Amino acid sequence: MATRKLRSRMLRASVGALVAGLVLAVGPATQVAQAGQAEPFPTPTVTPKPVAKPLPRIVSRADGLYNEATGEAFVSRGANYTRLAKNSAGQVYHSTFEPSSYNRAKVLAFLDQMKHDGYNTVRVFIDHGTGTGEHGMGRGLGTHDKAYGPYMDTFASFVTDAAARGIYTVPSLDGFPTNSYYWGIVGDEGGANPVNMDGRNLSYMEHGRVTAKVEYVTNFATALLERIGQQYGTAILAYQSDNEVFFESNKAPFNKMTGSVTPLNGVTYHMRERAERQQAANASLVEYSLRVKRGLDAVDPDALLAMGFFSYQAVGKNGPDGFAVHCDTNCSPTTDYRYPVPAGTLSYWGAVDLLDLHMYQHHGAPVLDLHAMGDRKDPYIVGEFGAYKPHYGNDITKAAYAMRDLQRDMCRLDSSGYLFFAWDTYEPLASLDKFFQMTESGGAINGQLAPIVRPDPCG
Repeated sequence: MATRKLRSRMLRASVGALVAGLVLAVGPATQVAQAGQAEPFPTPTVTPKPVAKPLPRIVSRADGLYNEATGEAFVSRGANYTRLAKNSAGQVYHSTFEPSSYNRAKVLAFLDQMKHDGYNTVRVFIDHGTGTGEHGMGRGLGTHDKAYGPYMDTFASFVTDAAARGIYTVPSLDGFPTNSYYWGIVGDEGGANPVNMDGRNLSYMEHGRVTAKVEYVTNFATALLERIGQQYGTAILAYQSDNEVFFESNKAPFNKMTGSVTPLNGVTYHMRERAERQQAANASLVEYSLRVKRGLDAVDPDALLAMGFFSYQAVGKNGPDGFAVHCDTNCSPTTDYRYPVPAGTLSYWGAVDLLDLHMYQHHGAPVLDLHAMGDRKDPYIVGEFGAYKPHYGNDITKAAYAMRDLQRDMCRLDSSGYLFFAWDTYEPLASLDKFFQMTESGGAINGQLAPIVRPDPCG
C-alpha cells in the first residue's frame, strides 16, 4: 500500500543543490474579509466516459515507483502539457482546462501521439484563478465554490481520455482557488493579520492559508472522484500540492536577523540564529506536508502526494544556510531572494510520497549534485527538464542530444521518471518561447526521448 506512517521529527542533515527550475509567475491572490456560505459540489454537467478498466495503481517505495498489481518497477516517462493565455490585467495563466477554450480534439491528438510514442505520464497545471474571476478554479471574490464544476468537468474529461490510452496524469495544484470560500477560511483561521510573516512564506507557515490549502486538495480530489468514479482514481499518478516549493528571504520573517516567528507547528524560532531560521522553514514545510497528506488520505488513502523543487544553484545560493542572503529595505533588483528547502529533509520527516525535481541546464550539467540526497526516503522523478535555447546556441540538434544525455545521467542516479517541459507550448508568453519544445522541428527532441525509440532511458 502507498500509505505510509507520517513522520514528525526533523532531519538535521542538509541536502546539496539540485539543478535549475522554471517558475511561471502569476498574479497574487486577493484577500477577502469574511467567509461566505460554501456551495455544495456541483453535479457534473459532463460525465466522462469511463475507461474499460482502471489503470494499475502505482505505489511509492524507498527505491522507486512500482505497479501494485505486477510488482514491476514503474518508470514515468512523458511531458508537461500546458496552454497559456493572458487575462485582462495582462497576467499569464495556465489556460489548459479553461472550459470556454478547452480544445478536446487537440488534446486527443496529443494523447494519441503520446500513446504511439510509448509515453505513460502527462503533467498538467491547475489554474487557481484571480480575484477578477475571469478564469480558473476560483471564479473571483463573491463566489463560494469548493470546486468549480465546469473546470472540474474539463479536467475529468482529460484524465479519462488519458487513462483510456494508458497514460497517468499528475495535476499540479499551486495555491488555492481565489474566491470568498477559501479566503474566508483564511480569515476565520486568523490569517488576516499574521505576525512576522509575509509573501510566499505565508503559504507554508501561516495556519489559515495552510488550512485553506488542505481544504482545496481535499475538495479537488473529491470532485474528481465524483466525476470519474473512485475505482478510476488510480489514473492520477500523484497529486502535486506545489509546482516548486520556496521561501522568500526579502519577506518576513527571513528578511531580518532580529525578532522571532511562531509558524503553524506552534514552535517559536529566533531569527538572530541561522540554525533556527533554517529550522523554521524546514519544520514548517514538514508540518505543511503532514496536514496536506492527512486531507488527501481522507479522500483516497492510497493516493500519492508529490511536491516540486528547484535547486539552490538555480537561484544563486550555495545551499541551506539559514537565509544568509536576505534583505529588508532597498533590496537589489538583480538578487534572487528565493530559497528552496532541502528536499531530503521533507522526504525523510514529512509526508510526501514523491519528490519532483526540476532541471534546466543553463550553466553546464551539475547533475552529480543529486548525490547529496542520500537521506531521502522517497523516490523522485524529474518532473521538468528542458532546453534553454541560448544555452545551446539555438541549435535544437545539440539540445536534443543534451536532453538524451541528461536523461541517461538521471537514470543512473536512480530517477523514477522524466517529464520534458514542454510538449508544444508555443504561446509567446512568460518567456517560454526561449525553450525548445518537444515537438519542435519535426520532433527533434522527442526523437531522442521517446520510449518507442529508446525503451531504456539509461541506454
